[in-house]
Amino acid sequence: MDEQVAALMRANLHEVFGQRDPQARDDAAGRTYTDDVVFADEDGAVTGRKALVARASGLLGSVPADFAFTEDGPVYEGTGTAALA
Repeated sequence: MDEQVAALMRANLHEVFGQRDPQARDDAAGRTYTDDVVFADEDGAVTGRKALVARASGLLGSVPADFAFTEDGPVYEGTGTAALA
């Protein structure tokens, strides 16, 4: 497992999708992803850092204020892809 990939997946979960402060979320996304990132989940795929940040913002807006993401398994890495359970 590439530790850099694992760190990126954890940053995505905790610093981007788990961050409620919009500026801190934007800053984390800027450190974590390129402008042309492709993010896919069960709701479909979005392309671009702004779209990814919007997805995170929308998700956080739909859950209680005390909701927190947790890691539920290992990071999976494939050729050009990665996922965190």
